[in-house]
Amino acid sequence: MTFKETFPTEVDMEVEILGQQPALQVYTQLSSVFRLDADAQVQDILSTLRKGLAQLAKDFPWLAGQIIHERTGHDSSGVFKIKPFEATPRLIVKDASRDGSMPSMEEMAAAGFPMSMFDETKIAPRMTIPGGPGETANDPEPVLLFQVTLAPGALILTSATVHRAIDIIGQAQILHWLSQACHGIPFTEEDKTVGNMERKALIPLIQGSDDLESEFCTLWITPTTPPAKNNDPTPPCSWATIRVSPDALVKLKADATKTVTEGFISTDDALTALVWQAIMRARQHRVPQDRVVRMTRAVDVRSHCNLSSKYPGLMQSQSLNSYPIQELVDAPLGEIASRLRVALDPAKTLRELSGLATMLERDTDKTRYSFVASTDSAIDINLSSWVKVDCYNDDFNFGLGKPVTVVRPHFAPYEGLIYMMPRSVEDGITITICLRDAEIEKLKTDDRLTTYAKFVGN
Repeated sequence: MTFKETFPTEVDMEVEILGQQPALQVYTQLSSVFRLDADAQVQDILSTLRKGLAQLAKDFPWLAGQIIHERTGHDSSGVFKIKPFEATPRLIVKDASRDGSMPSMEEMAAAGFPMSMFDETKIAPRMTIPGGPGETANDPEPVLLFQVTLAPGALILTSATVHRAIDIIGQAQILHWLSQACHGIPFTEEDKTVGNMERKALIPLIQGSDDLESEFCTLWITPTTPPAKNNDPTPPCSWATIRVSPDALVKLKADATKTVTEGFISTDDALTALVWQAIMRARQHRVPQDRVVRMTRAVDVRSHCNLSSKYPGLMQSQSLNSYPIQELVDAPLGEIASRLRVALDPAKTLRELSGLATMLERDTDKTRYSFVASTDSAIDINLSSWVKVDCYNDDFNFGLGKPVTVVRPHFAPYEGLIYMMPRSVEDGITITICLRDAEIEKLKTDDRLTTYAKFVGN
């Protein structure tokens, strides 16, 4: 099966069934920060990038497309499709090297590159949540956009992908392809086939009359009783950035392994357990002691569906983990990590993925379902680990070397949301956490957390 046989000449592509959830109206941003010397030829860099984007759009036309929401009936949530938009993915160039609006590379490095220094309103081509500053509800939804921001001594390349069509694994693959194109390296037939493949029927569905509503009740968005009127202001929330060095990661896994209850745990398991437990200690004073707390953990399910690791679409599930809060804060780290690992059992993960996909396929109203339907962000957490995403080897032929750091730009606070950034050989793993301000202060004095992690700013 060749590229020409599988891809239509006119882009008209339904997004994956997972992307048909109406609530997935967000953009995922990722920024690669390069050191920019005074004698760097910026126009040559931009020319290289534009040529790479043109080649990317030529071989993967849908990346230059936009999301169109087609209504299909009164009781239907409609269908989301990718349709033509522009000739190449949009590129915005912003020179903030002399106006004082951006910190210098030296200032960023001295502070440890905290999320707060990378404001999405300054360095991103689209806001994470549509409708932010400078945007309206009627703006087009491009599949892929870029912004190059010039700061004193730095060049920041930010990509923004529409989440209903591309997850973080897909975004990293697209960036790798772009870097390849900037080097003038042609794409293989395999790349073009995988990158342009039909997006329907990728997830095996559950056949028969299984009671899906009962089995997968945690995925149903259930109506809730309106809360009693409360005039108290919402407690302020902020983003905090912590970093766990390579040596601390080795120690963390070794320490957690001493108390595992079964089998293997990964460094990611141990780190996730450390962060979840610390957050619950910070929140424990306001959470009922009999409350079962939850955490969702994003899972790449390409291998579960026999798809190539290069598949660039949305192929992500969520592992739901539950613990009585008192049991969680008292448990040894290895025990928590073990339970997190068990929850990733491939057969269990595929069953849950198939359940959600089947309900979405059968129901015309897809507003009823969500990956995080059973979580309360004021108490529970939603975690996305980008640790295994390799972004540090893509230099885009800029002549600037490899990126100094890779960050997720700062956006409006969203309580209970956590991102683990791509792992750096030199610096380890950076984690961005959004919590109430008072709870962030508690984390800063949490001896068990700070044994391994260092705060690098808000």
